[in-house]
Amino acid sequence: MNCPICGYNKYRYVYYTEWDWGTVEQHGYCEQCGYTVEQAYSKIIDGFTPPTRRGWRDRFGKYHEKNIRKQKRMKRKYNIKYGNKDWMLRFI
Repeated sequence: MNCPICGYNKYRYVYYTEWDWGTVEQHGYCEQCGYTVEQAYSKIIDGFTPPTRRGWRDRFGKYHEKNIRKQKRMKRKYNIKYGNKDWMLRFI
């Protein structure tokens, strides 16, 4: 699936449906522009995660470098504005 903002082809997106409710959970994240979608039996929270300030190591020992320059470039290219609800995406 492609990212709805930048069109990146490795957009990670998972959704769960129930037959009488429709879509009840959805989780999505784009590594290129930082667009995030979160929903778990509630309203949809979508927006852009702030850039990470330092790298991190995952559970398999692979190091992921910081993404400040990449996300600043995407912010300029796609005219991304951070809103009031984006602060919640930092803690998800």
